[in-house]
Amino acid sequence: MNDIQKYDFLLNKKIDVKNILDETTITLQNKTKIIDSYKLINKGNINTKLLYENDSFIKIILCTCIYKRPILTRYCLEKWLNSSIFKIVIIYSLDEDYDNLKDLLTDRVIIKKYDNFPLSNKWNYSVKTAENLNPDAIMILGSDDIFLNEYVTKAQYFINRGIDYISASKWIDCCFYANKILLAETRYIKRTTIDGIGAGRIYSNNLLKKINYELYNFEKPLDKCLDGNSFKKVSKYIKNIRYNIVNNSIILLKNPDETIAITINNSFIEYLHSSYRTNKIDRTIDEIKIFDYH
Repeated sequence: MNDIQKYDFLLNKKIDVKNILDETTITLQNKTKIIDSYKLINKGNINTKLLYENDSFIKIILCTCIYKRPILTRYCLEKWLNSSIFKIVIIYSLDEDYDNLKDLLTDRVIIKKYDNFPLSNKWNYSVKTAENLNPDAIMILGSDDIFLNEYVTKAQYFINRGIDYISASKWIDCCFYANKILLAETRYIKRTTIDGIGAGRIYSNNLLKKINYELYNFEKPLDKCLDGNSFKKVSKYIKNIRYNIVNNSIILLKNPDETIAITINNSFIEYLHSSYRTNKIDRTIDEIKIFDYH
């Protein structure tokens, strides 16, 4: 499998895959877990009866900033374009990043150049760019993250009913290791009732208007801790909030060290050791699923 085929497999595409689980063990925290089941990511459907009309006309704009990771960023853009997201705002810093995507650009993609540092200014530029497109809501997403399209359609449903803020507290971490695919279903322990994870958070237009769309315009520009500080700016204005509207809606295609995307190394194994069913840190892995690929 090449990288693109591996990514596609994780989205349950029609790849020639042996879906028979190998009797594999993985030692975590001095305990041996025998994996006896596997689950592919299920896109699912909305089962809730729609009470309002025109949910599909709710305009959600995706805001992202890119920097290197060319293969993964290109792959993610292809998936975003196949979703029902209304527009995609991409802020880049390197000419090679633009060149890598230019053949994929359509009228749904607004791409602009901005300095990579400070990161808070770059991200704020993406949000202010989205403001000019008159959105009903915006989604904040990393350039190496993807989402189930059900997440967009359900978000349209909730935004149309006055929800101010949508996020997730659990997600899928995925990797390849020793000819195995590992899917780790991960969730936050303490942040569920606060802001949720950074990737995929959705802010309504009404909420963003309260702060003049200055979501990342801080007193001092920041290169880290953007998620928590941006949430603080809007938290006092939030009246209605929803978490986990789709189970494991956000899929992170990267290592914990955030350097090389899906090419796995020991850092991911260390991450599994430290996070598997533990309350020692702010997140826990509920289940690890292992299966073969060919």
